Amino acid sequence: ELLWFSSTCSKSDSVGGVLTSVSNDQSNSFETAKQMIEVVTISPGSQESLACLVKEMLCGFNEGDKAKKVCERKVRQKATRNHCSNIVSYLFEELLSFEEKRAASKNQSAAGPRLVHLLTTISVFADASPTLLLKHIDILLPYLKADNGLEPASEAAVVYNICKILSQLASYLTVTEICRLGDSDLPGDLIKITYAFGSKPTGAAVELLAKLATHSSLGNDSVYRASLMKLASIFYKLLFTMKETTEDFSKVKIKQRSNVQRAMSVLGSLCRYHDKEEITIVDNISDYLIVVDPIRLSWVNLPYAAFALLHEYLLKVDTITKCTVLRAMAGIFFSHP
Repeated sequence: ELLWFSSTCSKSDSVGGVLTSVSNDQSNSFETAKQMIEVVTISPGSQESLACLVKEMLCGFNEGDKAKKVCERKVRQKATRNHCSNIVSYLFEELLSFEEKRAASKNQSAAGPRLVHLLTTISVFADASPTLLLKHIDILLPYLKADNGLEPASEAAVVYNICKILSQLASYLTVTEICRLGDSDLPGDLIKITYAFGSKPTGAAVELLAKLATHSSLGNDSVYRASLMKLASIFYKLLFTMKETTEDFSKVKIKQRSNVQRAMSVLGSLCRYHDKEEITIVDNISDYLIVVDPIRLSWVNLPYAAFALLHEYLLKVDTITKCTVLRAMAGIFFSHP
């Protein structure tokens, strides 16, 4: 913290080791951004601590002296926001510059880790102050095509980071923007992600769809809600079809077993981000915990039907299948305890 912001603060503005007064000097902001990228690079997982630091700076936490004038505090917070805005602008400039250099490189996949670190640093500000990123959203969307020419691990990390960033921005989008994105390739790209990646990127894609679907300006007939229901129908039907094929999924073909596990993971994510207000509160829940025919599946009965279907797989012999089922059920319990 001292290294990043000491050049923009005076000693008298340092309280409890947290420096909160910053200048509008862009060159200093750019230097701070570079140092943050390096911290993320050498210290995986540091983005959470960085996000907390930025939130404290923006909100003026831990100032200590409560007698300070409100107007002085507002001036510092405004300066801090300008500083953070400059950092975000530099991060996107760095991202664009990086992509120009990567496009000219003969080995584009080798740059995957650097791209992941850049996006992870950007995610710090998506968590701390999402509105700072709204004007840059179109730079991020193409990455969800998942055709970035990276190694599988880097490709998955890029998709995951973009989905998490956009999830933070979703509630701040205007009606015009949310409709524009709905008419774009975004919903289809998110669906494709659930077909191609592991549980972490898939869960992030479902979360983003759910955040967009529950935007305050949209009704239940939005393209995002339709996309969620499409995923639910596809993967529920797959599990419904496969449930009677065997009692031991360790003996089925690897591709079939992988498809079953993917279906469980997606259903679990869908239920985790299911709207609590959409579920029907009942007195005798056992009457609703039944495996319904796929054509009778709806957004309202999804958590009940998914739980009942997953429970049948919990009775299978294969240990890996049982573990996958329990992880999927955790999503249901999380949303509907």
